[in-house]
Amino acid sequence: MGRHDGLRATGPIRLGVYVDSKEIGGAEAAVARLLAALGDEVSVQIVGTDVSVVHWLAQAAGAESETVIPVVRGKRDLIGMLRHCARVGRGVEVLHVNLWHPWAAHYALLAAWLRRVPVVVVVHADLEEHSRLSVAVSRWFFRRAASVVAVSRQMARTLEHRAGLEPGSVLTVYNGIDTVSMPTRTQAGGRLCALGRLSEEKGFDVLIHAMQWLPEASLVVVGDGPERERLEAQAKALGVGERVSFTGWLDDPEPIFAQCDILVAPSRRESFGMAVAEAMRAGMAVVATSVGGLPELVIEGETGLLVAPDDPMALAKAVTQLIEDPEAAGRFGQAGRERVMANFSADATRAQMLEIYRRAALRHG
Repeated sequence: MGRHDGLRATGPIRLGVYVDSKEIGGAEAAVARLLAALGDEVSVQIVGTDVSVVHWLAQAAGAESETVIPVVRGKRDLIGMLRHCARVGRGVEVLHVNLWHPWAAHYALLAAWLRRVPVVVVVHADLEEHSRLSVAVSRWFFRRAASVVAVSRQMARTLEHRAGLEPGSVLTVYNGIDTVSMPTRTQAGGRLCALGRLSEEKGFDVLIHAMQWLPEASLVVVGDGPERERLEAQAKALGVGERVSFTGWLDDPEPIFAQCDILVAPSRRESFGMAVAEAMRAGMAVVATSVGGLPELVIEGETGLLVAPDDPMALAKAVTQLIEDPEAAGRFGQAGRERVMANFSADATRAQMLEIYRRAALRHG
């Protein structure tokens, strides 16, 4: 009886994880949290194209090895392609390809296909359309993957539609949150925070614009990215710079959460909303946009308030509503914590992904 009859060698699954992102963000934090939770069930090799991301992820996940491969610089970069084919998927039973957008990592997927290594594709973001050729190539690989996973139901259905996949073929596994209980917090007023990659899709420019109508509020922006300089300049130009501070990337946002009252997520696009889930776990009231997977986290009028994207006035009104009604904000925070602990636990994510890896490993060889 062989592997394909439902058996594999005992011991931890030899899992490779490929990342081609250039910065540490929600997708990287999510996979680091997952791998750390898997513990002895897997032995992990991290492979990627950015030395800082690869090293951070390997350290956070307790990986056995880390390998950096130069990024492939176009279709004429044969050396880059050969390096991917030589190193990606080597010595593993399953390759987890962590996609920061759906049409990335083609050369890693090619390397795994050539090695006949089963692939688990995990898609974290639904960004703008790419070329028809890029989408077609991704579709070809997705159809041959052991599993394709999205981090929200909305993302799963959108990916099926945009990639031409069978309805119901993309699995939903929410990013897991550590549900260790935290002390009950009190809502004190207008101390706002926002957390995420400082890029266009996160909509932080809309929030800074809204600060004009929130004269009693202060804002802490946690994260880094290509928009940081422009956002800092915007805050100064609008006359709110003294009430808006930028911390850069923080591995642990909980100290910031402890100092703030309301988490604001002004995203234009959002597949899941890890920052929102973490803030809800901390007992914070949330104001978020009704995009992507955010309505799967935030229940309007129960755990927070939802507004349309790109509407700074609506954002300001929702924040003002919570500032002026701290009792309601406290109820939202408590209900949000209970919702996260009941529905988005790291244990549930760990169990789901481990089963996906086990099924994929049966196809190895």
